[in-house]
Amino acid sequence: MSGIKQAEDGKNLIIRLAEVSGKETMAEVTLPVGVINANRVNIIELPMESVDKPVVNGKNIRVRLKPHEIVTLSIVTRNE
Repeated sequence: MSGIKQAEDGKNLIIRLAEVSGKETMAEVTLPVGVINANRVNIIELPMESVDKPVVNGKNIRVRLKPHEIVTLSIVTRNE
């Protein structure tokens, strides 16, 4: 994980992941609160089309990263 912040619109959580080993991998992020939804967005936090959608399961998010890829996720969390 290379960064975490509140979205520019103030609604979602933004997490940036970077693959640094040069190998495709599946990243898993566990948050302290439940996740409602997660989407891949570009560097300026606009939705991306034709990309794999992250898999959400409770407090966990799984997303595939290609070698040397940087992925930005926009996450909607539950207020727990």
